[in-house]
Amino acid sequence: MAVAKPRRFPEAAIQRAIATYLSKVLPADAWFTAIAHGVRHGDGEDAWLRGAISKGMGTKSGVPDMLLIYRGRAFFGEVKAPGGSLTEAQRRTRIGLLTAWCPVSLCRSVVDCR
Repeated sequence: MAVAKPRRFPEAAIQRAIATYLSKVLPADAWFTAIAHGVRHGDGEDAWLRGAISKGMGTKSGVPDMLLIYRGRAFFGEVKAPGGSLTEAQRRTRIGLLTAWCPVSLCRSVVDCR
């Protein structure tokens, strides 16, 4: 009997479901994208260089996973698996965005995005 492998990236599956949902329900004058800062493209010898270049270009730690623009307003969503918690960088970023009047939602499922 085959044993199901545990999911390695539960947040990625949740985010894919959210992206599919948003693609179907958002009005034509809304736009969204993933912000893939946390996606790793290997740990090769030049990983530190890619990180340094990205940081030098203005990439900040803790940026939420998704951005939605609707009628001139930005809405951010941080995707977390059930039981997952925000990192310290994500907490600081959330405070900064809220201070700038940008809503930030914690999304553990599609239901949280309705």
